[in-house]
Amino acid sequence: PIKPIELIMEHCGVDQLAEHYQIESFTTAHQLTALLAFRFGKLMAGGAPDTMAAAKLLLKDWSNGSVQFYIKPPQENAVLPSHVSSEVVTTWAAEFNLDDLEMVKVEDEMRDNTAAAPAPELSVVFKSDKPPKTEAVDQLFDKPYEMPHLQNAKVMKSKKRGIKRERKKMDKFADMFDGAMNSMMDCDDPNNMSDDSD
Repeated sequence: PIKPIELIMEHCGVDQLAEHYQIESFTTAHQLTALLAFRFGKLMAGGAPDTMAAAKLLLKDWSNGSVQFYIKPPQENAVLPSHVSSEVVTTWAAEFNLDDLEMVKVEDEMRDNTAAAPAPELSVVFKSDKPPKTEAVDQLFDKPYEMPHLQNAKVMKSKKRGIKRERKKMDKFADMFDGAMNSMMDCDDPNNMSDDSD
């Protein structure tokens, strides 16, 4: 995004950008992005400046309004744009008439209604002697609708319950195993004890 950086440089000024970011002076957008990359540690492999990340940083700062700048006022003899004029007004403009506004609304509604209605000769009317069948639709609404996030919560609760059950089983098994090991240690042969003391 070098073109937007160049536009920011033109609009804001090189000196103001250098002062804002506390970097040395520069002349091109490439130099600016490289200096910003070094300043903020946006480096690629091998220590090369990541100019794309630095340009994004500058654009983000610009759009957030953190880059403060000013524009010099126009010269006294400068030509104003066509939509800007400065002249002394001698009379007031015509007052705002609410009735005229209502007339415009009514005309717009009439125009919209006539355009929306199809011509009768182009209309197709479907007639049937049988009442419409709605049983299939009614069956859809027999069971209450549950929102997806509530269904998800129910699934998560059931999974948590299952995990708790498995943990209890594992704890029970570990207690049984621990008890069995302790009883085996306590039931040592007295002959083995005398053999060990020799």
